Amino acid sequence: MKRAGIFKTQLASAAKAVSLVGSLNLLGSVCSIVALGSVYLASPDEILARTFALSIGLLLMVSWVLLGVHFVRDHRRLRYGEALEDLHQAFHSLRDAWFRVDLEDSEDSIQHFVRDSLQSLATAFSIVTGVHCRVCVKELVLDRGTSDPMRALQTRTWCRSADGDARDDDSRPEWITENTDFIQLVREPGRRCFFSNNLLGEPGYRNSHWESGGAGNDERNYLSAIVWPIRKKHPGPRKHNGGFLASQDVIGYLCLDSRAVGVFDFDRDVPMGAAYADAFYIFFKDFKEHESQRTP
Repeated sequence: MKRAGIFKTQLASAAKAVSLVGSLNLLGSVCSIVALGSVYLASPDEILARTFALSIGLLLMVSWVLLGVHFVRDHRRLRYGEALEDLHQAFHSLRDAWFRVDLEDSEDSIQHFVRDSLQSLATAFSIVTGVHCRVCVKELVLDRGTSDPMRALQTRTWCRSADGDARDDDSRPEWITENTDFIQLVREPGRRCFFSNNLLGEPGYRNSHWESGGAGNDERNYLSAIVWPIRKKHPGPRKHNGGFLASQDVIGYLCLDSRAVGVFDFDRDVPMGAAYADAFYIFFKDFKEHESQRTP
């Protein structure tokens, strides 16, 4: 509680500093405009006065643009501080879910805690972006009835954030090859995530839900997305996922999306989700091992 109080004080101080800088810049601009008018009216040389006025005007324009950029950046940085409480709650609920695995609770009981965890993560991203965000976890499953290793890879929705739209086809497996975000991560193991601030603008983008109409009347119910692999990288190639060589143990995907475009920041939002995906790997790996031992 003491550390939280200190952080809130620091956050308030930072907000005041941003406000003070903005006020001083505004005051400086007003003074410059007044001085500009005075020089223009008082100068006997009309050409010199106009040249001086034009120079000051351009300088003011550049200053206002830079001030606007500075304000937007600082405002978003403050939001990350505001989102820390929900981010902590996301890890807190994930820890509780992992504890339930050791107690050998049912999958439904464990998913209850995971759903709360994903909702807290979605709330944290909603605070940061200023728009509504949703989160879900896709489980990687194998179709052992095909000899094509790429065709054998499928995903299935395992859990959604509490305010996510539950769908009738959540339990239906989706082929990796029919979804651009997943296939990019499979074909490029070194890729940190799939990132798009405008899915409609992605050349050749494929989404099995959009193409099948599985999302109902509003098929394209998200336009920006980040997808992180839930994985552990191996130091060298190993046999995995039906027998083909892979440099990582991928067991699922963490998916974040929004109906708005241009809302995610690659430099800040990607590390935030990647940290959660790494923690989720530890939980999910243990959960799947317990499930395999419990299933005859």
